[in-house]
Amino acid sequence: MLSLSVLLLVSPAAVLLVSAQVLPPQSPIIPGCTTSSFSIPSWYVQNLTVSQTAGTTFHVVNRATNRTAAVTCPAGGAAHPDGWTPCRVASLSPLFLDLGSVVQASANSTTVRVGLNETWTCSDRNASQPLTFSAEGTASAKLSCGGKNATGCTAVDDVVLVRGSLHKPVEVTPAYSKGPPGHAKPGCAANSKTPRWTLSDVSYVDRTGDGVTSMARKDFIAQLVNAATGYESGCSAYYGVGGGPPGLGGGPPAPGTLPNGTSPTALHVGCTGVEFSSSGIGQYRPQTDASFDPAMSTFTVNQTWFCDDGDAARPVQITAVGSATLSLRCVTKTLPGSSSTDGGNGTAQTSKQCVPVASKVNGTTGGIIVTGHVTSTVALPAYSIEEPQPVPDGCTVSSLLNPVWIYSAFGYSQKNGSAGVTGINFNLILQTSNPGFQFPISISQGPKWSGNTTLPLPVGNATTTTTEPWYDCIIGNGGDDSPTLWPHDCRFQYVPSTKQLSLVADWYCSDLDRQHPVAFSGRSTTVVSKKVNCGPTTVNGVVNKEGLQTCVAVDTSDSWTAPITDVTWKSA
Repeated sequence: MLSLSVLLLVSPAAVLLVSAQVLPPQSPIIPGCTTSSFSIPSWYVQNLTVSQTAGTTFHVVNRATNRTAAVTCPAGGAAHPDGWTPCRVASLSPLFLDLGSVVQASANSTTVRVGLNETWTCSDRNASQPLTFSAEGTASAKLSCGGKNATGCTAVDDVVLVRGSLHKPVEVTPAYSKGPPGHAKPGCAANSKTPRWTLSDVSYVDRTGDGVTSMARKDFIAQLVNAATGYESGCSAYYGVGGGPPGLGGGPPAPGTLPNGTSPTALHVGCTGVEFSSSGIGQYRPQTDASFDPAMSTFTVNQTWFCDDGDAARPVQITAVGSATLSLRCVTKTLPGSSSTDGGNGTAQTSKQCVPVASKVNGTTGGIIVTGHVTSTVALPAYSIEEPQPVPDGCTVSSLLNPVWIYSAFGYSQKNGSAGVTGINFNLILQTSNPGFQFPISISQGPKWSGNTTLPLPVGNATTTTTEPWYDCIIGNGGDDSPTLWPHDCRFQYVPSTKQLSLVADWYCSDLDRQHPVAFSGRSTTVVSKKVNCGPTTVNGVVNKEGLQTCVAVDTSDSWTAPITDVTWKSA
């Protein structure tokens, strides 16, 4: 079933203007209905117009299903007590079954708020068992109204993004990207028209070498700050004289990365910032190519950055180049030469160390202003700066669609001649397409299950008829605070005669919404088919006199999988 409801709020003075239909911006990757529903439950509102007589009209596009509906909110319609006015929805796409909408207008007639709630299904993962989604969200749109004789208002932006929160199948609000550094900084776009950078903490070293015990080298380091975005990057170069691949830090600049006329003797300077270690920036990242020419003391930069401070619906990509001649103060030191017994020629070497002559930037000593000009400005798809990048199925989606445990390193202890086992242990991790740096956790035998956990025993399973006890799990230390892929509570049963291992477990998934994790429960039954080696248990090198044997997996990395059944979930 697919449902959508809409609410709209518009000022009494609003008037209708007709705008041309604009296609919604296209994401660089279209991962499919299910993935999009989990990662970007949202809608595009297009062709939004407001009139005192005709009311408010617009089109809604569900970004996961790509289905479109026409919405009409009658003027003078019965408003809810909170000021929202119900709207009528007419489908423009097949299977657009249930969409609700309300609207609400600002008192000063300059904005309109749109509220949407919708239920839809996705069958791209399993045609026979479609997955039902339900989400709601609101967004404000700025209005542009004509003069005295105008008959209506239209939205300033051709496309308005309404971000949603999921209610089904799980209660989560997926996180959007932070975007590249400084993209929403006030004045980003305006200040980018006259690009400027501040270069600080500059150091240049030119050292000779005898070619045997030491090599000639040139080092350059600096900090570079973009004035428009505030983006700071650390820049460095090392270049062994006589070689160095182009395009790498220290080698000559890669062809085409810097303006024509850049000296062929210039050092290529590599610059990186917070984007190097951050996973939340999104698909757009600043790029910096720079060089330093020792012969002319010239620093040159070619940088790309992004701005949407004026309007998130109109982001831009800006590329600019700039240069500055550095006024350096250099000191040359003589270094002891290497002896002939070391393979050297005994010739003394020199090291020239240079730093900028003191200058002031905004009252602070040590900064150098680099000015430049814009080489290109590219309009990007609406709202794309903070668009999350599609990722393979993580904890939540895997737990809903195809929950599977990966087992490995099974082992136990056993007395000679005894069928019983003790000290059962194994490794466990949830199978996902996006495990990141997660690793299997160790599960070992705890006390016999006393019935004080919240987990239900399996029913309708052969394990309920055996006399083998259930044990509480002792779960190993995960070692970090990132979202985990293993249980936080579990118990298990092992039947030596059949090698059947049953597990009942609870686990959390917070990969979609760190603030609102989803609690899952489920059970699995598997047969341990991996070989184990058994040998005498020793304590401090002495064989246990009771004949206790330790049995460990022949290959602890050899794993097998088992589906998780009877899965239930709820908000944690």
